[in-house]
Amino acid sequence: MSDKAYHITIVGGGITGLTAAFYLQKEMEAKGLPIRFELLEEKDRLGGKIKTWRHEGFVIEQGPDSFLERKTSAAQLAKDLGLEQELVRNSTGQAYIWHHDRLMPIPEGAVMGVPTKLMPFVTSELISWPGKIRAAADLFLPASKENGDISVGDFFRRRLGDEVIENLIQPLLSGVYSGDIDNLSLLASFPQFAQMEKQHRSLILAMKHSRPQSKVQGKPKGIFLTLKNGLETLVEGVESQLPANVFRKNTGVQELIKRESGGYTLVTKDGERIETDAVLFTVPHAVAEPLLRPYTSVPSLPEAKPHMVATISMAFPEAAVDLRLEGTGYIVPRNSGAKITACTWAHRKWPHTTPAGKALLRCFVG
Repeated sequence: MSDKAYHITIVGGGITGLTAAFYLQKEMEAKGLPIRFELLEEKDRLGGKIKTWRHEGFVIEQGPDSFLERKTSAAQLAKDLGLEQELVRNSTGQAYIWHHDRLMPIPEGAVMGVPTKLMPFVTSELISWPGKIRAAADLFLPASKENGDISVGDFFRRRLGDEVIENLIQPLLSGVYSGDIDNLSLLASFPQFAQMEKQHRSLILAMKHSRPQSKVQGKPKGIFLTLKNGLETLVEGVESQLPANVFRKNTGVQELIKRESGGYTLVTKDGERIETDAVLFTVPHAVAEPLLRPYTSVPSLPEAKPHMVATISMAFPEAAVDLRLEGTGYIVPRNSGAKITACTWAHRKWPHTTPAGKALLRCFVG
């Protein structure tokens, strides 16, 4: 390497780009690498979909509100930013499904909608007796001999039948991915389910075997984590620990040019030309694909369109909200006719987000 510092450009200031920048800086400092880098973000703020509104004691998420603990990278980022003491686990409680114009409890022991306890599933009014008998067939059906990918919907429908899919699994999984499970890749979204079927044959037995048993004060242990002052604390933490001149906001990229002499030229939407030795794209596929198309084979994926979701947060005096049911919220099947897909009782699921004497409801549309 020459005496000139190697230059890297990160395109995209969402949590992926910010994380890349943070760990690149740590690696440079630890090894004394002669590297310079900058991060380009088209909008006037960093964080992408992560955005927290702090108002009169409320901590209201306008995007995602948490991350799964089992996906350890986010928690590790918080620890490396010195924010470990800010991590908060969700409170657990009964979750419900809107069914026949009333809230009905999700059967105890259901993991991603897959029953792992007999009696709660047998006595549940969410599934008819023919639907329960069809789901029980999973205990006897052979494992699939196919090695290729299928949709999440096709997989669960083959194992458990249509009714369990529509009334339990679809609203639960669509709440996570905000999309149609018949258009979700099993191997991309839930590869562990395909592996479970191969190892245990029965999905019910596999889920029962793998179901976590940890509890806190008699209640199941929450599986989600966030930060006391909102998920945007991660974004602010990265931004505060990197030099201010690393970030260039309001800088979108419209063209990538590969130089014959090596390296690249990025042309911004304002016409500026940025010379760089390497580019890391941390943007959606639809943004990166036209930039990369002249130089590499990138699938266009015309059917892989992002799903849009709106969140509506409503705060009330706690006494004004009639929540007689114990729990943290409910989800809504797409066949219910309702406009929303879920409602979280945030003051119960995340007590730190709401001042005393207030209730905070967060609804999802789309």
